[in-house]
Amino acid sequence: MTTTTQIEEVWALLEQLTDPEIPVITLRELGILRDIRESADGLEVIITPTYSGCPAMGQIEADVRDLLSEQGITAKVTTRLSQHGLPTG
Repeated sequence: MTTTTQIEEVWALLEQLTDPEIPVITLRELGILRDIRESADGLEVIITPTYSGCPAMGQIEADVRDLLSEQGITAKVTTRLSQHGLPTG
């Protein structure tokens, strides 16, 4: 079971990730990191592209997964095109 503190720690870790195309802006500042929540399989990180067809989404997904993996955290990364119903983190 994931605790609120663990989710906050994951948010803090992901704060350091920047956009591959604009490395002075974090993924959270861009609104790409939408949510971190517990799912039936563990943690799930929801990301949303800044525009449909964004070519950097594959790299962003890999960056999120790799950073968490380096810390021993397994998480599913899900890309959602719609932000409907998601908190803004």
